[in-house]
Amino acid sequence: MSTDGASSPLRFVTRGWRRVDGRPAATRRAIGARLRHSNAYLAWSDADTPRQIVPTARPDVARWVRRTFEPWARRKLDAATWSALRAGSLVVGEGPGLAQLGAEEALGRSLDGAVLGCVSASGHVQAKLLCFVFERGEREPSVVVKGIPLEGEGSRLLAEASAVAAIRKLLSGATAAALPPEPVWAGDVGGHDVVVVEPVDPLAGATGHEDRDAALGWLARLQDETAHDEWGTDADLASLDEVLEFASSESGLGAGALRTMWREQWDDLGRTTIPRCAVHGDFWRGNLAVDGLRLRVYDWEWAALSGHPLFDPWTYELAALRGRAESPHEVAAALADACRRVEAQLEGRGLDRRLARAFLLPAAADIAYRVRRVRGTPPDHEERARALLAGAARLVSGG
Repeated sequence: MSTDGASSPLRFVTRGWRRVDGRPAATRRAIGARLRHSNAYLAWSDADTPRQIVPTARPDVARWVRRTFEPWARRKLDAATWSALRAGSLVVGEGPGLAQLGAEEALGRSLDGAVLGCVSASGHVQAKLLCFVFERGEREPSVVVKGIPLEGEGSRLLAEASAVAAIRKLLSGATAAALPPEPVWAGDVGGHDVVVVEPVDPLAGATGHEDRDAALGWLARLQDETAHDEWGTDADLASLDEVLEFASSESGLGAGALRTMWREQWDDLGRTTIPRCAVHGDFWRGNLAVDGLRLRVYDWEWAALSGHPLFDPWTYELAALRGRAESPHEVAAALADACRRVEAQLEGRGLDRRLARAFLLPAAADIAYRVRRVRGTPPDHEERARALLAGAARLVSGG
């Protein structure tokens, strides 16, 4: 995939640029750029879909990015060489990009000589790009600037910040402490697009660590503290019907098949009460940082103040299974174990354990296809999510 200049991730790094594409050429030029201390950056996997962008002349920045986001790589080559050898593009910049301009707005001072270390979960132009700003002579970033490369999509960041702020007001001190740091500044930069500037979270390096008890304990508190009325209105049901119909159409499982199975499960519940509560929307290990007794929950882009309490518990389970989804039969067996875990959570909170199986299909359908349904483009994981959805349908139907 290629991007035009208006939607290139590079516009957050530099105002103008020249590119050298191809791994061997980028590596050779990177060595020369490091020696000359030029304003050059390495992009991995390439400049169009970068999961990382690091400066050639600041090995300390490459080390910080690897230590924070790739701790498993610490024993390989030094971080700067590791970046040079795997990068698919080298970029020579021609002035500060949107991230530095946003940081200057937030801090109220010039950041001449600052460099960036940028990270994206997927490298896709619709995914958030995190730009950590390192001032001259500093080995730790001053702030992190969040942007979305696809032009015009920056408003999503403001919506996310607004949702987090609204949820924060409903939580007690201990539960609220797990939310991301509040933004320092947010707004339009240079007439181009919206960015959000935040303090650098010291827990960022602990992202991805597994601590099921801590994660699900916090989730239960979030739901209890934001519970307000009963879920299950006609509008609620129609919304899930729409999700399932879309997933049926896209997955080839048969028009109306998923909706029919879901409605049968729902009808069997009778008048079971489901408390409406706040929903994170993408609650899984990759969005959680755990460091001892401290927990942080990131990436609230899909958050809502009002949803059903089964979505986040199922997201936690489904995200772990999605990466190893194979045949529907194997997935169904893994989902059966996951269902028992969700049932145990419900019983511990005094809720009907049958809700676990009833809401498996809606959760799997939403996770599999919501990016395509909402934004019109498929996520990287859609093929694996399709296998997960087929396994969920097999389990629910008893096949």
